[in-house]
Amino acid sequence: MSFDNPWKQPNKGASQERSENIISEIFKKRGERKKNTEKFFIWFTIIASLALWLSTGFYIINADEQGVVLRLGRFERISEPGLNYKIPYPIETVEKLSVTTINKEVIGIRQGGTDSFLEKQQVAGKISDVNLAREESQMLTGDENIMEMHFYFQWRIRDPKKYLFNIRDLPGESTPRAGAESAMRQVIGVTKLNEALSEQRRGIEKDAMELLQKMLDSYDAGIQIENLGILYSYVPLNVMDAYRDVQSAKANKEEFINQAYAYRNDLLPRTRGEADAIVMKAEAYKAKVVEEALGQAARFEKIYNEYKKFGQVAMDRMYIDTMSLVFKDLSKVIIDKSVASSALPVLQLSDFMKKE
Repeated sequence: MSFDNPWKQPNKGASQERSENIISEIFKKRGERKKNTEKFFIWFTIIASLALWLSTGFYIINADEQGVVLRLGRFERISEPGLNYKIPYPIETVEKLSVTTINKEVIGIRQGGTDSFLEKQQVAGKISDVNLAREESQMLTGDENIMEMHFYFQWRIRDPKKYLFNIRDLPGESTPRAGAESAMRQVIGVTKLNEALSEQRRGIEKDAMELLQKMLDSYDAGIQIENLGILYSYVPLNVMDAYRDVQSAKANKEEFINQAYAYRNDLLPRTRGEADAIVMKAEAYKAKVVEEALGQAARFEKIYNEYKKFGQVAMDRMYIDTMSLVFKDLSKVIIDKSVASSALPVLQLSDFMKKE
């Protein structure tokens, strides 16, 4: 059994070795603790980043919107208004589109020129001051005249999926705008200039709107046309004077035609009345002549029948009647020669006959 004297001077080499072991032990424990701390922070950072990434999947769709969710660029679903969730970017993305907003575009007027145009549209001399897009507004009518047509149309997104995937607009281009211009040109191309400038405007608006809707439906664009209206239509300024001369000539033509119609309407009834009177008079004369002829024929037939019955007596009677008719208005007195010798010329029988 050994006994260590505490007051005895220790071995210098052993003491140094112990100190080194203690120090190495301390550093070893500190290294393990640091390593554990680093692992904790790494896992904490990973979990926190994952949680933060997942939290970015929440999004809100407003009441006037619908969201189109794309998974790796491919359509996945439609999001309704309210709080929604998607797999965070870049796996899923969402395109928010307003389906109730009415978009308005004006054809023939460049951006920012609408208000100025509406203020000056009544003054023909100031039309050139407006910021016009003549390459859009100039159109050819059905009777081969050129006119300026400025109009607007309103549209909204009806189907977000179709709107995103079925049409593609390059920068500075618009499929609805190009379709509206094409539809209006097609309608104006079968309409005469005077009709396009006046009484057919409502019909042109309706036909162009229907044609534009059919065109967009054929593209399956998911767009609904809400309204289309003509702002202003007129003849270009450089041919305005010639157009007015033509209109004046047409007005004079219409005036002369109306005068001719008025004269015809006054003359025809009178001539028709006179013609009817002549026809009626002729019919009456015809009836009179026919009746007289029938009467004479019946009288002749009656006399003929008497002649057949009585012979010479009927002949004598006819002779006497004829002579009476012939000499009825004569101022002569004729006496048979058998009694002429016995008659006394005392009385002026001719004067007597006149008095009678």
